[in-house]
This record gives sequence, structure tokens and C-alpha cells, in this order.
Amino acid sequence: MRSLAPTTIDEAKDAAKIMATSSLVPQSYQNKPGDILVAIQMGSELNLAPMQALQNISVINGRPSVWGDALLALCRAHPQWEGMSETVDGETATCTVKRRTHSGENIETIKGTFTKSDAIRAGLWNKKGPWSNYPDRMLKLRARGFALRDAFADALRGVISREEAEDMPVTVDITPPNPLKKFSPPVQETIDPDGVVITTESVTEAPQASQKGNDTTDDADAAGGADSPRLWGIVNPKDGEPFDSGEGEQGFVDRMLHWLEMKAADDKEPDFAARRHALKELKEANIDNLNMLSDDVRKKFDSEYRRLIRRLSAQDKEKNNG
Repeated sequence: MRSLAPTTIDEAKDAAKIMATSSLVPQSYQNKPGDILVAIQMGSELNLAPMQALQNISVINGRPSVWGDALLALCRAHPQWEGMSETVDGETATCTVKRRTHSGENIETIKGTFTKSDAIRAGLWNKKGPWSNYPDRMLKLRARGFALRDAFADALRGVISREEAEDMPVTVDITPPNPLKKFSPPVQETIDPDGVVITTESVTEAPQASQKGNDTTDDADAAGGADSPRLWGIVNPKDGEPFDSGEGEQGFVDRMLHWLEMKAADDKEPDFAARRHALKELKEANIDNLNMLSDDVRKKFDSEYRRLIRRLSAQDKEKNNG
């Protein structure tokens, strides 16, 4: 059966609505048919099938991006692809990409490098997360992104790797507030049946109670409310300290699944059983927050977690049989 690809905008809308209710799409797209529609359209421009687009395209810090491995797959599918090699030599990662010219007579060689010094200048070295856990791989992925974008700009169409997008600083709105707003309180008008304004008076909101006993926000925070961002840190099983965080329960789950996926795909650990154990350790270290999730969000997390465990078990079995 061929991949289902909508041919009209109405078909795409209907497909997006159906996909948004499925637990098989990534959690960041669930119940968001608008985001799914845009991702499918972007995927079609990159020659990705709808489900491939949903699995590989993310919007990070306001920019569309794809996983580093998907970026490589897009370039390898290009008819002028001639190969690639990657090395990490000490503190320097180098990616060399070869592409046949349009005439077909020559082969271009494009190199991308990224060094420890580059990472330090960008504020990435020893940054909590993958840069402290997998520094060599992050150097390699950054060099790969530079080389692939330089060599195959026509195939990638400006899309960057998710790993690079996650390292970009979040844009903050620094527009100062309008000082005149505090002099323009909302007004309440009384209008007679003929439409003539009879009275106009300012409407001011009652000040919120400042007493501790009436401050429900503080009480909710103190009790560990589910939407309190400070409660959703991700704990490192090695030292019991948070190394990442997500805003709200959905943000926490998104970051947890990101780290579980990173550990499941860790090339430095060739033993798939050890990778499964690493996933279980991370889950157990964060069980308190997981037990605080709402039922629907917890079910979705458990489903993704079991999918990763099954994938590693299948890879382990295939390796042993081979």
C-alpha cells in the first residue's frame, strides 16, 4: 500500500484532523491539526511522505528543523549525492560531503568543521544536556549540518538540524510596555434605548488578596500544582540532580521523550540491552514527576516508552541472530 498523500486542501485538513487524534503521531502534534497540516506541507517540499514529515520535522525556537539523521537521509536521496565521511579528531569534528556537478563530469568536495573552541565561543561546551553527555557526537552533528547545508542547499531549502535549532537562543520580546495604558482604565457605559450615552464611569478591578491564607497561587505552587514549571525538572539518574526541564507537564514529557530517544540511539553504547537499561534508569529517576501526570498524558508517555523498549529489543535480537 502506498503512502497516503492528500491531493487537495480539504483532504489535507481531514487527514490532519484524524492524525491529531492518533497516539502514533509525536506528542507535540497530538490535538494540533493546524501544526500537522503545516508539517505535511513542509514535508512535501522536502520530498517526505506525510508520516515521515511528522516523525522528523519539529519547530524549535520558532524555526522548522529536522533530526540530524533525517537531514542526512534527505541528502543521500539526492541524485547528485556521491558520499560522505565524518571524523572526530581530538577537539575537531570534520564532515566531508561529495556531490556530482550538474554537468556530471566532476565531483565537488565540501567540508564542514566544528571545534571545541567554536562550541566554547557559542556557549555550548559543558552546557547541561547533550553537550555535556555526548560532546563528540554533538560536535559531529554540528559539522555535519554545516557541510550538508553548504552542499545540498537545494534539497534542504533552508531547513536546519533539530540539534542546531535547540542550541539557538530563545527570542525574547523586549518591547517596553505602553506607559499610557495605566492612565486608560476600561470604562463602563450606560446607554438609553435611543443610543445616547447617559453615564460613563471607570471600572477598576478589585485588588487581589495579598494575605497568605487567601493566595491560592502560592498554595498551588507549594502543593506542587501540575502546571508549576519549577516542578518539572528532569533528573539525572547518576547524581539525582535535574539537568533539563520542561514547562508544564507536556513540556516535561516532550523533553523526557527527547532524552529517551537520544539514549536509545546512542552510538557510543553498542549493547542494545545496556541502552534499554539506561532508558529504565532515566524513567525510574523521574518516576515522581511521571506519577503526577494527568491520565491521558501518562498513557501517551508510556506508549512512546514501550515503543522505544520494543525497538531496542528487536535490534538486540537481530544483532544476536546475526
